[in-house]
Amino acid sequence: GSKKWGMTPYPLIAKTDAGSLDTTIVLPFEETRDNRLQVDLKTKEVEFVAKLESSVSDFEQVKLIINEKQVADGLRKKMKVVNGQEVEVHVQVKYAGSEYTTEKKKVYVKMNQLTMEVEVAFSEEIEKKLTDQARQKEDKKKAAEAEAAKKAEEVRQQAERQAAEEKEREE
Repeated sequence: GSKKWGMTPYPLIAKTDAGSLDTTIVLPFEETRDNRLQVDLKTKEVEFVAKLESSVSDFEQVKLIINEKQVADGLRKKMKVVNGQEVEVHVQVKYAGSEYTTEKKKVYVKMNQLTMEVEVAFSEEIEKKLTDQARQKEDKKKAAEAEAAKKAEEVRQQAERQAAEEKEREE
């Protein structure tokens, strides 16, 4: 007789660069030949690219966090993972002396995918704080530029007065 195998998910536990993999997999029993089933669970190198959506871009520091582990200074990292692996991505930045973290985004590694672009964003509350700090930073910069221009004008006027006084003494 024949036995029908259902679409039963089986646990899969492994370790990859992105941390422990604890997931389920549905085995393709329809591909069984001579009472053997070959399942390919090899790791593959995938480049993770975080796309950070924010009105602010001149961060002092950017860290890519995958599965609660800092994996890169920046928004890109190549890592070995397994097809079907669940990966949680977020970004931590430093701006104006404070650290901010994006919301976490879960993605699954897909077959034949060598680059995974993951869009991450800050919560509305954090985005507002960043925007306010950026505005304050810009206001301080403008005030400093205005002060420097004012001092330069004072120096120029003083130099003109000194030149005029010297000319009067010579006459």
